[in-house]
Amino acid sequence: MKIILSDLLYTLVTRYGYIFCLGLTMACGSKAEVTEQDPASLRGQVPPTEVEVTKAIKKPFEYLIRTSGKIEAEKELDIVLKVDGTINQLNIKNGDQLKAGQLLATLDNQRYKLDLDKAEIQLREKKISYEDQLIGFKSQDEAKLKIIQENIRFSSGLAAAENAYEQAHYIYNNSLIKAPISGIVSNLNFKEGSSVKNGDVLCNIYQPNNLVVSCDILESEAFMLAKTQPASVQSLFEKDKIYDAKVKLINPRVDNKSGMLNVKISITSSAKLYPGMNVSVTIKVPSQNNIVLPKEAVIVRSGKQVVFTEEGGLAKWNYVTTGRENGKEIEILGGLKENSNVITTNNLQLAHDAPVSAGGGL
Repeated sequence: MKIILSDLLYTLVTRYGYIFCLGLTMACGSKAEVTEQDPASLRGQVPPTEVEVTKAIKKPFEYLIRTSGKIEAEKELDIVLKVDGTINQLNIKNGDQLKAGQLLATLDNQRYKLDLDKAEIQLREKKISYEDQLIGFKSQDEAKLKIIQENIRFSSGLAAAENAYEQAHYIYNNSLIKAPISGIVSNLNFKEGSSVKNGDVLCNIYQPNNLVVSCDILESEAFMLAKTQPASVQSLFEKDKIYDAKVKLINPRVDNKSGMLNVKISITSSAKLYPGMNVSVTIKVPSQNNIVLPKEAVIVRSGKQVVFTEEGGLAKWNYVTTGRENGKEIEILGGLKENSNVITTNNLQLAHDAPVSAGGGL
């Protein structure tokens, strides 16, 4: 079967190949007559491209600086223990709302209380001894009496007793741990019965009504910023919630390693956010009135920025000078007349004077 097919193929090639080659030679040898057509007539045969257009209108352009940062409490304190001991009573838990002066915890302070009582007794004894020794010198003039009083204060042991009492009082008071500010408890590190020592951090207290975002921006954007500029803050996990904010503090120093500038953003609206949360930040930088177009209206041809406008059913090529952009819109600083009909769709394949049909967008 394979032999029969091979013979048939050979017969067809040898019999008709010559005829095919002859026809090809004759075709190549003859001169084809080409009729040139007018470009205008050709343009009329091309169906117009459907496009959408928008008016080139001057308006304030809002440049957006986008960055990310972490939530911080503007006012927060670590509750650092100042004496050693064992936590005898713990009155708080994470998330509790506290008032300034509220008792957070009590250390096992029986020994400290005994030391304070002992120091108080010794202080009373030394005061009596001091008064007894001073009786014979009260007739002295005022200048001499002050010197005598100071000498007897030390010789009687009163000065040492006062110092011992202050120290015992300090230790006992610090075994009663109180909130120095109002706020919310976080990072509670111990429980009842835990042994603690001087320098340990019991917990953190922060004020939820004074939250800021610490974020970094490029140094090229530094001169665009000013205090109180409007901003917005958005949680990475609750993207439907946007919180009002403003620029609070600009650190006037660029980091040597990152080349970034640190900025503090104050959250002005009530927000259910916690210190340490990651958020996105948008800072709104106002600018002058210029023509503002959708970003897709500007295309690049031969390394230059171009905007097509629609005039009388034809696309017109315009070289433009652009300014800032914010991800959605772009400033046009020159090369385009106000109120022009700017093409915003299907403009990548357009040429100058190409027929177009404006379908809407105005």
